[in-house]
Amino acid sequence: MTTPDVTPAHRPDSAESGGARGRRRPIDPRLWRYSASVRGYLVLSVIAALIDVAAIVVSALMIGRVLAGVITTDARALGDWRTDLIVL
Repeated sequence: MTTPDVTPAHRPDSAESGGARGRRRPIDPRLWRYSASVRGYLVLSVIAALIDVAAIVVSALMIGRVLAGVITTDARALGDWRTDLIVL
């Protein structure tokens, strides 16, 4: 079986045309144009995710604080931990 003679596709940034390799921009400008309608949603999604992460971290810290306090101190009544439990 023989392979057909196929010429490579012309690339405007190839070395034959004098262009330097790697001179393209990191993000295609068409991507920015096509993604304009999604940017607001993406920003809101990132903000909501950051709020969720902060809430999870605060909850974990408060649970740890209450459990460690109940184990290590004599304050075992709910009234003693009211403020911490309200934050939770």
